[in-house]
Amino acid sequence: MAETPTQDLVLAAMAGLETTWAFSAFNPSIFTIQHFAASSDQIRKGYIYGTVFSLGFAGFVSYLMWRTGSRLAWMPVAVAALLSVAFMVVYEEAMRSPT
Repeated sequence: MAETPTQDLVLAAMAGLETTWAFSAFNPSIFTIQHFAASSDQIRKGYIYGTVFSLGFAGFVSYLMWRTGSRLAWMPVAVAALLSVAFMVVYEEAMRSPT
């Protein structure tokens, strides 16, 4: 898709970072989880939706990169997966330690 590996890396990072948007769209903030009663099931549902959306988007970008011959086409999915796991850990910790 891009002419240089640097452009591929930036595209992969940007696609993977859409995970942050997806999680903020489908979940309340960490502050809200810790300070107000929230259903764990609803929060878990939100991060499942966020993960599915972000991996789907990253998968689409990876496919486009692969179709144009990029050797780094796997990176958007990898970044999105790692960030999704990180967000799940943060949300689980917030649910375990309300203030």
